[in-house]
Amino acid sequence: MTGPPTPPITSAIEIEDAARAAAAAATPALGANVVTGGTAPAAPGEPVAIQVAIAATPEQAASPYRQAFATLVELAVSGNFDELAEVAESADLTTKQDTSIERFLVVTPLVVSYFITDNIPPALQAITRLPEVLKAHAISQASFRLAASISERKYGNVYPRANDLLQAVENTQIRDADFKAVVGSLLRKFIDTFRQRTLLLLSKAYTSIPLSLAQSYLNCLPEEVLAVATQHRWGYDPSTQILTPKLPSKYGASGISGLATFDIIANTNLE
Repeated sequence: MTGPPTPPITSAIEIEDAARAAAAAATPALGANVVTGGTAPAAPGEPVAIQVAIAATPEQAASPYRQAFATLVELAVSGNFDELAEVAESADLTTKQDTSIERFLVVTPLVVSYFITDNIPPALQAITRLPEVLKAHAISQASFRLAASISERKYGNVYPRANDLLQAVENTQIRDADFKAVVGSLLRKFIDTFRQRTLLLLSKAYTSIPLSLAQSYLNCLPEEVLAVATQHRWGYDPSTQILTPKLPSKYGASGISGLATFDIIANTNLE
């Protein structure tokens, strides 16, 4: 007998329960979709490579979402993610309880820009203030789960959930290839910056780390981990498969404190 449909996830507790229930499900392959490796992580302020040609009907072009989206594309290309968030916030807050699916043209770049700058609370707020019909949408649900994994430091879940968000965007009824291209590029930028922050934490928390453990944190193939580690001047002993992190000097005085770093690593859940 088929029971009633499962209601959408709307709370942190339900997100956590859903994460446990999904643990047995198939995880996207390493290196698939958004999760790419083989290149050095990009700095948060670097521009996003996006090739778009926005074309819309006069009616579509007149919508506040598409007008704002055109500006968001320019800001994403220039790497100005703080201003992107400001413009997107302003555009979204003027729509109040609008239930148009095109609202995601503004909300999704807004949320991912907050992910890029590691500012999770306002990202969650942008999702939770949506009307119920949009909050139940696959894009909102995937964004919620990704935000939860980031904030709870569940490194092993971040990468597949970024792919889940990309898949939700690709399956949306918003028939705009530019929207999908922009969000995909922003998500790849997020993955790059997330790996960079993870590398810094590992550099401060470990004097040496097994290659397999670093691979778990970075969600890369072994050769990709080694390529990135080499670019960051880490040492590697192939006989023991042990990496020796080197903390960049520019983070020595102003970075995360050693005690705070060890607390973060100790409370990390890779599953």
